[in-house]
Amino acid sequence: MKRQKRNLKPVVWGAALAITLTLGMPGLTGAEETAAPQPEEAVSQPAATGVLPADDVPLLDVEVKDTKARPAPDGSAANGYRATDVNIGPLGKRTLLDTPYTISVIPGELMKNMLAESAADALKYSPAVQSGTGGSRVTDYYVIRGITSSIWTSNVAVDGLRGTAVVEPIEDKDRIEVMSGTSSFLYGVTSPGGMINYVLKRPTNTPLEAVTLGNYGGSQGYIRGDFGGPAGKDGKFAYRLNVLGVTGGDTGIDKQKNKRSLVSGAFDWHPNPNTVWSFDVSHFERDLEYAQAFYMRNGATSIPSAPDASINWGSPYSFARDRTDRIGTSFTAKLDDTLTLRAAYRYSDVEREYSTYRRRLVNGSPLVYTPRVDYQGAYHTIANQGSIFLDKEFKTGKWSHKLTLGWMQDLIETQYPAGSAGSYTSSTQYLLADSGYPPNPVFTYSTTPSQKVKYQSLLLADQLTFSKTWSMIVGGNYASIDDRSWNSATGVSSGTPYNESKFTPSVSVLYKPKANVTVYASYLEALQKGLVSTTAGNLGEVFAPYVSKQLELGAKAKLGGVDVSAALFRINQAGQYTDSATQISTQDGRNLYNGGEVIISGKVNKNLTLVGGFTQLNAKVDKTSTADLLNKTPQGVAKSMARLFAEYDLPSVPGLTLIGGISYTGKQWVDAANTVSIPAVVVGDVGVRYNTKINGQDITFRLMVDNITDKNYWTTRSDLLYLGNPRTVAFSAELQL
Repeated sequence: MKRQKRNLKPVVWGAALAITLTLGMPGLTGAEETAAPQPEEAVSQPAATGVLPADDVPLLDVEVKDTKARPAPDGSAANGYRATDVNIGPLGKRTLLDTPYTISVIPGELMKNMLAESAADALKYSPAVQSGTGGSRVTDYYVIRGITSSIWTSNVAVDGLRGTAVVEPIEDKDRIEVMSGTSSFLYGVTSPGGMINYVLKRPTNTPLEAVTLGNYGGSQGYIRGDFGGPAGKDGKFAYRLNVLGVTGGDTGIDKQKNKRSLVSGAFDWHPNPNTVWSFDVSHFERDLEYAQAFYMRNGATSIPSAPDASINWGSPYSFARDRTDRIGTSFTAKLDDTLTLRAAYRYSDVEREYSTYRRRLVNGSPLVYTPRVDYQGAYHTIANQGSIFLDKEFKTGKWSHKLTLGWMQDLIETQYPAGSAGSYTSSTQYLLADSGYPPNPVFTYSTTPSQKVKYQSLLLADQLTFSKTWSMIVGGNYASIDDRSWNSATGVSSGTPYNESKFTPSVSVLYKPKANVTVYASYLEALQKGLVSTTAGNLGEVFAPYVSKQLELGAKAKLGGVDVSAALFRINQAGQYTDSATQISTQDGRNLYNGGEVIISGKVNKNLTLVGGFTQLNAKVDKTSTADLLNKTPQGVAKSMARLFAEYDLPSVPGLTLIGGISYTGKQWVDAANTVSIPAVVVGDVGVRYNTKINGQDITFRLMVDNITDKNYWTTRSDLLYLGNPRTVAFSAELQL
């Protein structure tokens, strides 16, 4: 249906004002924080009449102009991509400045302006996150503070509930929030690296109609739509709808295709001013064909130079197919002036099938490899998740409290069909420079154990305010994990059932010497599934969850139009330790991670925006039963990482923005013994954005060239090597209807 063209300036500025009022964002100060000039709105009204009767005094029309610039929306390019508030799990929303944890936010507008097609693309300028799977695209894998932080280690969440999808689309996400470091106080059982929380887009207060046509790189044409606004005349209902279709064109890697589709809806109902009931539903499909190969070190004592990343070194039988159906609801009600009830429930059904083509390096023969293919037939992960929290605000003397009591539960069952896992290996040697592959691999089939896991957490926390300068967050989480697996072919249990619990405390102290500065110290822990001994000295002994501990000292400041945060941290990660004399296994193994992070975002001046920062990390194995590994750096950990994304609005050409970015990742050890490494790498991106009007309609053109120098480089994880993405050119045109 053809839509009637209309001038949407009032709608656009009304949306900005509505968002500003909703978030309670303070007025900006300083020239560098002033929003772009707004259209003047004239209001005619009668002059004051004093004490004379109105009938005796002629009324004069006086034009009053509102010349005060409105604050730019939170997370927008005009605001320097700064976030005012963040979601910290069960504690709900809190101002980022007054949060005693290191959190970086990637707003949706930044993702859109980067032309990011995946979470890995969106996170590439986060100085805390290291992505390890390059151009493969079969799965997402991240490292935060040197520690694996992915779906398999329970370090991914969607709107605060544990994530279950291996691949998470970003087109229906309002932002991505990355919390660095341990977080079991908030999320229960997780690894100590950090938490990646995807925040869904919510309904808008004013009409939103945006359609984008573009290309994500190579020949990946796409169309996406983002629609929202009030539904009904009483203002009680609002909706949001996001749709996406990506064609099956090449990704920039020869023959690799990544077809995707998404339909995601959200609906809010406000039965009264103090209550909101939200619903969301989505369907996502991804069909990755001819996936890029990855490489196994396989004992090799040298690593070849990275080959041309635009050539597909995989095979036509390397692929990944993902489908995610999700439906959820949340409820928030302010029961009185001091008591708030929050509850949420989500059901997810994730289906996945994949096959990977691995090139195994041959020690002593650097020019050849032997192939391996791993296939997993379609399997389902079914998740039922819920939470309920009560927040109580009260005072004891001069101290203010916000006490939160809550419960969370995740029931996650992964069902693998009998005989659905296939494996093929060959001793035939192929030239590394040859992109060929075995034509007809014959698989040996087996059954991957099915698994049912129940996570539960009982949390009690108090957010105390002692004065304008001192405050504290203190509390604890009693977390449990019940993990059982079985062979679906035989129905027989596989491995030892695990059902253990542990209490994890946390305390944070905050000091505000100025309104725009916060200094803090925090202590948190991370809980992970504990050891089930397989050694002779205590065979079958089941341990309580591993406990990793973190100390963090940090400072945050709003400096003009720029937000800056800096932190020093120390993580003591627990692990298995086996006494060689007694063959008794314990949880006394230890890795130490000492480091610092700096994160910046905002407008340095009226025209220049900077986003990025750096991480410096000293990681080592501090206690291990393998003497050769003592004091070694864990695999795949970069000592240094630095990221910088910049935008410059050309004053001479209104609406034109120049874009550039640079990313540095230091040297990484591929093996645990630190004998083989991949070198440091620098990758740069350039782009341009142009905002204009055509026939009165707002339109934005975007162009990005990623990996501008077409650098060929390796990334790594767990003794595996992946090729980085080649140079790609992406572009789009977004029309506000």
